[in-house]
Amino acid sequence: MHFSIVLLRNLTRRPTRTFLTMIGISLAIAAMVSLRSVSQRFREATQEAFQRRNVDLVVMAEGVPDQLNSDLDEKIGEQILAMEGVEKVSGGMVELSDVKRGNGNINVMVQGWPNNEFDFPELKLLEGRWLQLHDEKQVMLGMNLAKNLKKKVGEFVKVMGENFEVIGVYQSFVVFENGSMVMPLHQLQQLSGRKGKVTGFSVVCQNGNSSIEHAKNIERVRKSIENLKPTGKGRTALSAMPTREYVDNALYLRMSNAVSWMISLIAIVIGTIGMLNTMMMSVLERVKEIGILRAVGWTKRRIIRMILGESICLSLGGAILGILLAFTTTFALSKLPMVSGFIDGELSMMVVIESLIVTFIMGLLGGLLPAFRASRLEPTEALRHE
Repeated sequence: MHFSIVLLRNLTRRPTRTFLTMIGISLAIAAMVSLRSVSQRFREATQEAFQRRNVDLVVMAEGVPDQLNSDLDEKIGEQILAMEGVEKVSGGMVELSDVKRGNGNINVMVQGWPNNEFDFPELKLLEGRWLQLHDEKQVMLGMNLAKNLKKKVGEFVKVMGENFEVIGVYQSFVVFENGSMVMPLHQLQQLSGRKGKVTGFSVVCQNGNSSIEHAKNIERVRKSIENLKPTGKGRTALSAMPTREYVDNALYLRMSNAVSWMISLIAIVIGTIGMLNTMMMSVLERVKEIGILRAVGWTKRRIIRMILGESICLSLGGAILGILLAFTTTFALSKLPMVSGFIDGELSMMVVIESLIVTFIMGLLGGLLPAFRASRLEPTEALRHE
């Protein structure tokens, strides 16, 4: 009989226990894949937003954990633009605000755009028109937010207790922008009580003749920005970070990554313990069978291979179920109004590969002790076992 047939028959001998073990593993893997995918996809979307807009540096107040907590004088942008090697500077504001939805409120990311940047070429206008210089009390909605609020062009939304007319709906390549709202910068400054302030600047540096020269230019500009003296009322020291460094250090991204890993590790430990328990029970029930196999010539190494093979097959089967469950879960979450602006419903391929590797390790760890215990059984002792 082929070795793989032996493994399959051993697993199907106790179908209920095998199925429940796979379910336990699948829940652990589903938790890991869904949470890690949400965190990773949000990180990738943030990085992609900078790359598509050719942003080289993100400027914030020094020492703040993220851009939401940054508070800078918008006139600093003029000083940065005057620096050698700078091609473009864009100051903006980002706020998390309460927006009226039905009988309650939802938390929405509101972006304040400068008057000269109302028409991003990488955005697609789905309905209405773009914001214009003369617009007051008017906003544009990302397509996901418009759907969740059930708002169309010409209708009104209430932001921080004030009504704004929807004059356009747009589609972005970034999931969180599809779930956000855009208004002129001066309106968001007035609404938040931060007149003349921005939360940060996006800096595009001049391209050199090569990528090496461009990198050197970025570094020169970065040092020049950070050397600006914090003079005048409300002026603070500046931090200029390359976009990748900003993504790596953004507090909300680091926190989401840490939380996803913590919950994933707890789920993995529970799954491994469940696997260990199942395989120990399997070995105890088959002591005589293992003794017969040893008596007819099976080596200790082959016994170990059999137990580990069963354990790994169980874990990989659970992983497949877990990945399917994770896809279903994230897709369902992406349709919920409370989180649809931050989740795109897709799984990160890197996380899926990670989960398969982790599951393989779970199978090894869960089957290692039972496998060695089975291999140490002597044929005569095993056959006398009651």
